Amino acid sequence: MDQYWRENPDLYSIIKKKRKDSESTLPQPASESISQLAPKIPATNDRSIISTVLRGAPLRKKINASHRAIRQHVMEMNADIIPRTQAHNRKCDYPSLEEERNFRADVVAEQIRAWRSMLPTLIKKFAKIPDYCRTTESVEKRSLKIW
Repeated sequence: MDQYWRENPDLYSIIKKKRKDSESTLPQPASESISQLAPKIPATNDRSIISTVLRGAPLRKKINASHRAIRQHVMEMNADIIPRTQAHNRKCDYPSLEEERNFRADVVAEQIRAWRSMLPTLIKKFAKIPDYCRTTESVEKRSLKIW
């Protein structure tokens, strides 16, 4: 099995190698880092990250631990987080309603102009398609031909 993992490294082993390389090159700070503050979850096996699925209580624990680590990091950095209620409640780039209406009217006018230029040629092409339903004949005439 070890030989298989050496010959065919998967995502998990690539990530482990990158972590080892980054830990060896980066100097450790004197204060506790975020990874040291987060609760350590022991690895029970070396399965691939893709094949393991967290659901329910383990997933909630992992999410809560990561949120806790983020909050602690923000408090250590004394970062000011702007509340989302102060953000602009805009979905368009136009500062006034009049400008947006004018822009939309221009777009609709261009679409109508394009359709007006295309419709005559489309109608001529559709007129050339033969009608196999024979709408000029009635149902009675066709039924008499069968009998």
